[in-house]
Amino acid sequence: EYVDDTHVRFHLRDDVVSHAGDPFTASDVIYTLKTGQESGMLSNYYSMFNLDECKVEDDYTVIIATNNV
Repeated sequence: EYVDDTHVRFHLRDDVVSHAGDPFTASDVIYTLKTGQESGMLSNYYSMFNLDECKVEDDYTVIIATNNV
């Protein structure tokens, strides 16, 4: 759901697990985006995220901030 022009709230399913069997949470989403941005791979893709403004609301809710309107 759109929070505003540059923030989108995602509600994750609570039955998704990683390949190791651990629950996939909102913190994992932020970690994945930060790792991707820091790696320099797909820089055009990851540069559209404003990771300083991304936040975890709870285990299964994450707000992703973008740099574009």
